Amino acid sequence: MSPIPTIPLGGSASHINIGRVAFGCMGMTWCDPSLRTPDQQAFETIKAAVDSGSNLLNSSAFYGPQSDPYANLALLRRFYEAYPEYKDKTVLSVKGGCNVEK
Repeated sequence: MSPIPTIPLGGSASHINIGRVAFGCMGMTWCDPSLRTPDQQAFETIKAAVDSGSNLLNSSAFYGPQSDPYANLALLRRFYEAYPEYKDKTVLSVKGGCNVEK
């Protein structure tokens, strides 16, 4: 049994259970690129969260600096490439954005 209680998603996804505590990935990449969390440290942190039952990973198309807004999604791609067995253990929540400048 997972240390973090789980709940089912609703509607057509009610067969999927997620942890009541999600794991936010923003802090790993939403910073100056020189201060980014090293990949291996980020990967170990993600694995520890998922293994504890926090299987909902919260990411975004803008969790990176202006020079690399997709940095967080790229980090998750590298994570899944390095640890493909975690693909079936996680649910991704990815927020999008739009440019409102004219």
